[in-house]
Amino acid sequence: MSHDSFFDQKKFPAFAIRLENEADPAAPVNLNGIQIKLEATDPNHNLLSGIISLENQEIRLINGRCSVSDLRFQKVSSRFGGHYHLRCVVVTQEFVPVIQSTISGPITIKSKRLFRKVISNQQKKKQRSNSFS
Repeated sequence: MSHDSFFDQKKFPAFAIRLENEADPAAPVNLNGIQIKLEATDPNHNLLSGIISLENQEIRLINGRCSVSDLRFQKVSSRFGGHYHLRCVVVTQEFVPVIQSTISGPITIKSKRLFRKVISNQQKKKQRSNSFS
């Protein structure tokens, strides 16, 4: 993930999670039934609670893959060091020793009040450009 800005209480853009074989990342990993969870961490990778919500808390991999489309951040990241990271952790006990957790790049979450301002400014710019046409 790039270091883009997103807004609290709004749906985070959908993304995919894929297991990779470290020895051959191109080789498919066809494991089913592995349950994972997503956690939010601060810039120092300390676990934060109450930051993310998912409609479906139980994420299961099918053929080593899944997509996440219902993630929401509940709080702005400026209160927790400027950005968050998402950590993907395997929950299925038999796979915990063999599958490593992974951490995303930095994710900045701004106040949804700013979202309204951004949309309003974009609309104003569009109206100005249309008036010059």
